[in-house]
Amino acid sequence: MDTIESITLAPAPDVESSRQVLVVRMGRGRTGGTTVLDVMIQWARVAGRRVLIADGDLRNSTLSSLYPPEAANGAMKPHSDDLDDMKDLFTTSLSKAVQAKASLVVDFGGGDRVLFEYGREVSLVEMAEGLGMQPLALYVTGPDPDDFEHILSLWTSGVFRPERSILVLNEHLVPSGRSPQGAFRYVLGRPEMERMADEGLRIVVMPRLPSMQQVREAGLSLVDAMVGKLGNKGVPLDPVRAFMVKSWFRRLEAAFAEVGALEWLP
Repeated sequence: MDTIESITLAPAPDVESSRQVLVVRMGRGRTGGTTVLDVMIQWARVAGRRVLIADGDLRNSTLSSLYPPEAANGAMKPHSDDLDDMKDLFTTSLSKAVQAKASLVVDFGGGDRVLFEYGREVSLVEMAEGLGMQPLALYVTGPDPDDFEHILSLWTSGVFRPERSILVLNEHLVPSGRSPQGAFRYVLGRPEMERMADEGLRIVVMPRLPSMQQVREAGLSLVDAMVGKLGNKGVPLDPVRAFMVKSWFRRLEAAFAEVGALEWLP
């Protein structure tokens, strides 16, 4: 893959290149969680770290479109959205990651029933750590109170609450005409936020990317869009929108680094 000169990845490619992280995206679908997972995958692969992908979101298979299952290092998918098939995807992909000494990102697209079912059978955090994986819970939300309430219910349940947890506030979901500060006032003002932060939750603000729609319509990953790869129509993203992606990457990386969460990623 092309290098990204404008982004200072941390750690350097030769540091912790073999670290294994299990990232499980939790919460409702269509809040931007797949975008954050895509960024994590791209950062890791550019830095020379191996990452496997489990895409259990059959209704919105963005990861599978970006990383086709038939391609090398493509996403693994379940046979159906049946609970047993979804559980099998989790078990099989985790086993493959352990055997390959790779990280694993898991997206069930709001399919938290899989995690609750597993939680009844085994401690997911204990299992991941016992397998040599660093568990990381990823929550992504917009300003919708119902989205945050769902996250809060997951956190309270303890079904997958490792010491390392990240809450990403997605500015792309802020309604037109509202400022991000005003839109997220409800979420940040909840009394539970202080307790969650005390228990290890790090909060990252993901800035709005004006050219996101064009990137997705071109069928490109964010990094591919930035470095000039050809999209599904045989042309790259135009220079201005590619620059927007590059600037967005810098800002997002700085946001992760500011709260000390960049080193947690795959």
